[in-house]
Amino acid sequence: MLMDKVKCPLRELKEKQGGLLKYLNKLDNFVDDAFEKVEGGYDKFANWADENIPYAGKVLDVRKFGKEVDELLQTYTRTRAAIYAQAKQFKEHFGNLSVSDRKILFRALDGELGKDGLEELAGESVVATEKIVESLPEHLRGLYTKVRQAIDNGANALVEAGALDKDNVITHYIKHYYKKHLEEAQGNAKIAKALSQSKFFKRKDLTWEQKQLLEIEDDAAFAITNTILEQKLQLQKANLLKEFADKFAIDESEFIALKTGEPRARGLQRGAGDEITARKDGLGSSADVEYVRVSDESVGGGVKKYGALAGKYVPKEIHTALKEAEVFGREMARYNHFYYKIIDHIKVNVTVKNPFTHAYNFVSNMSLAFLHGDFLESMKMFGKAMSRDGEFKKWEKFADSLGLDSHLNDLEGVIKPLKGDVQKGKLRKIGEFLYMTEGSKSGDFARRLYALEDKIFKIARFKKNLEAIAKDRGFNVNDFKKFSPDELAAAMKDAQYHYVDYSTHFNGTLKLADKSGVMPFIHYSVKATPMVLKAAMKKPHRFLMMQAVMAGLGASAWLGDNEKENLAKPKWAESGVLPNIFGLKSWTRVGSTGWYFNSGRLMPGFRFDGFDKLEFTGGFVMGAGNIILAGNSTLGYSLEGEDDTMLERIFSRSGELVKSYFPPITLGRYARQLGEQAIADITGLDIAPKDYNKEDLGYGGILLRGVGVRRFDPEKEYKKEVNKVKREYAKLVPARVPDSKDKDKMRKAKAHNEKLAKMDKSKLEEKKRELERKFKLYKDVAKKDGVKLDIELLRREKAGGFGGADPFKSLKFGS
Repeated sequence: MLMDKVKCPLRELKEKQGGLLKYLNKLDNFVDDAFEKVEGGYDKFANWADENIPYAGKVLDVRKFGKEVDELLQTYTRTRAAIYAQAKQFKEHFGNLSVSDRKILFRALDGELGKDGLEELAGESVVATEKIVESLPEHLRGLYTKVRQAIDNGANALVEAGALDKDNVITHYIKHYYKKHLEEAQGNAKIAKALSQSKFFKRKDLTWEQKQLLEIEDDAAFAITNTILEQKLQLQKANLLKEFADKFAIDESEFIALKTGEPRARGLQRGAGDEITARKDGLGSSADVEYVRVSDESVGGGVKKYGALAGKYVPKEIHTALKEAEVFGREMARYNHFYYKIIDHIKVNVTVKNPFTHAYNFVSNMSLAFLHGDFLESMKMFGKAMSRDGEFKKWEKFADSLGLDSHLNDLEGVIKPLKGDVQKGKLRKIGEFLYMTEGSKSGDFARRLYALEDKIFKIARFKKNLEAIAKDRGFNVNDFKKFSPDELAAAMKDAQYHYVDYSTHFNGTLKLADKSGVMPFIHYSVKATPMVLKAAMKKPHRFLMMQAVMAGLGASAWLGDNEKENLAKPKWAESGVLPNIFGLKSWTRVGSTGWYFNSGRLMPGFRFDGFDKLEFTGGFVMGAGNIILAGNSTLGYSLEGEDDTMLERIFSRSGELVKSYFPPITLGRYARQLGEQAIADITGLDIAPKDYNKEDLGYGGILLRGVGVRRFDPEKEYKKEVNKVKREYAKLVPARVPDSKDKDKMRKAKAHNEKLAKMDKSKLEEKKRELERKFKLYKDVAKKDGVKLDIELLRREKAGGFGGADPFKSLKFGS
């Protein structure tokens, strides 16, 4: 569906546990009920459209099993995020060991220690665990035992889940990674898949010397973390496949029975007919459910690649959902194609790597926090995060362990391989720093800040929720063990729900538009907008307080004279009646100066005015097309002259691509403008960036543009608007037929006069009066703003005129 259909998680918890969470008031419940009714009505319309309008079901994303699938996949996504967060914590913990300790620990886990006095054997060692422990330095023995037990327990759990054959369990197991092949596999799913099935990744009868020749990754911090991570992910996947199999799958005999309408066909056991009838009630009959057979391919050792679903039949919708959630592997995922990766990469470049976007995002979340009533808690959490307070780290770690996610996860994915240390040359380090790649100091810093812009508010809300639960039940909020799993899950789900949960289902049609770059940031807007509406309805006093502040700052499009204020701005900077859900102007004037601030970006949800308003402009796709194919900027302005050579065209278009889609502050737009300004200052060349008024921006002006501050020319805009009224007015006045040999001019003048003669006189007068009102109003507004306009309308005459009835002085046609 189009909307993010999630019931208030804490309300669900309250319904389950009765007296808890009394602070959920009647207004909250009323608003939630109202939205549920709207969603119910939308569902009915969508289902009707699916049945009666071709392709409507796909566009509206009608799903027969949406709720059940979403619940399972959301839990899967959150658990997967939690597993990854724990893995990062493991890596950081083991990284505190010395390099020599990490290498010794790896050899011990690989069964390569304690072989003195024994015959060297290729492959599996006969060394007992006790002898390995004795061979380790004393300070590593306890750690080795814990890690060995964790890996072995992981293997046993996989056996029990049917994801690993017991005969394939390896003594002294730790997964082998080889540096050369890890580098080849980075960023290439096909290579990664091929290598994972090759001799370099499989456990093979190799001596330690042979492993070293193949450059085995013997850093325990990397190997242990990735071994445990992959075990947990594999186990989680196996459990999820079993849940889907139990809930939705049917075997071949049931499938045939449904198709033929013979529930007891093909030797089904007694009672199977009732089961199939129940399945028909839950899944629909074969007439309205299309089934897909899941492959029963093996991954070796008798283990099926798709676990409990192998060889079973599931509804096509569910098969598609599992693919899109990457449960069937990234190589099958719809959005794993390199094109979608490029689009997400560009999104990261223009948002995550743009410090000015960070500021807007943070203020946007602040406004949402104020509406929700979380402002003070969020600011306290922000202070602790910025001061690196231990309490913030504790709460962040706890929230991460429950599957906290952010917009960064939506852009770059939750599960990413934990990389080992790679030696890099100086030039590569500089290049990565400028491009802000993951792993570089600048890149990691930008990603950390971007994630925190979501996390701070979600953690504050999460903590606030747990404090309410703890107060109801009478214990300290820091005693995490006293919370039930349901309470923790609901508190976390609620926090993500109120600050945009990227793990929930997103309309398939809109997701395609988002991921393909046609409407690249619509995911956030679609999910934020209903939440803003709900928050405003649940806390109307807070919404009114925001309106009062905006009016006081001259930023409200509702509480002020928008028509007058728009006169001093260019068309693209004007605000309509509904610039956004808050009524905040797209561009707000700073005092009585000619400077304006892009205030509309400060509010979450859809925007209907300004640069980033809701409209179909083609996004990255159209922008790149404008540059590459037409030699225009992303906004359609020409970059080239008619006499430019091919080399000059290639250079200008390449430069515009870099300017538009590379990290703005280091290589892209602002870096380039700062560079051009510097070159202009040094050489005197006329290449300095210009503002809207064709004046040099200067270094300060370039940086001010980044934060959304621009200078307009009110006098220029007033003249433009007044002259526009004057031209409209001239069309209502008869033209003097020129005494000229130019027959075309005479023909146009006569046609103009004849058209006026046919017009209704009262309507004509009404239009003139309206234009006269506008003309006087515009000049008065300009005068109050210190701008004197020496422009006049046509003057009335006492008598005469066109046909003896027109009160205006005639003029030459076209004047």
